[in-house]
Amino acid sequence: MRRPAGMALLGLVAVASAGSRDQRAELHSPDPIRSVAAGTDGLGRFVVAWVSCRTELAEGGGEQLRAARLEGGRWQPLGGVVNEKPQYNAAQPNVHAGPDGSVWLEWEEGSGHAHIDSFLMSNWTGRAWTRPTPMR
Repeated sequence: MRRPAGMALLGLVAVASAGSRDQRAELHSPDPIRSVAAGTDGLGRFVVAWVSCRTELAEGGGEQLRAARLEGGRWQPLGGVVNEKPQYNAAQPNVHAGPDGSVWLEWEEGSGHAHIDSFLMSNWTGRAWTRPTPMR
């Protein structure tokens, strides 16, 4: 089935030269993608964050933020859904390097009813995302 450009599957590819041969790591999402952000963690490792639309969730929500990091030539998911409220809509993700080697995400989140309810940020601890914190 062909999807419109805005509904394409996430197909992020990282290419790293290893001697004379290229290595490619691909990351795919089964859900339609709304937005993507890329950056590095505080140790220089590539990180991607994306918002995908879960159509089976209740009205007014379902745009969920997720992230992955390139480790050893493979994309490793960083936990699950990062949203403060998974039924709300995440939007406009950004990836930031932490001074301690970690990675931070920031994003907008709203209930889907005409406005953004909050601007949030969360830090990957190595095992889980910290509780999303409002940005002031």
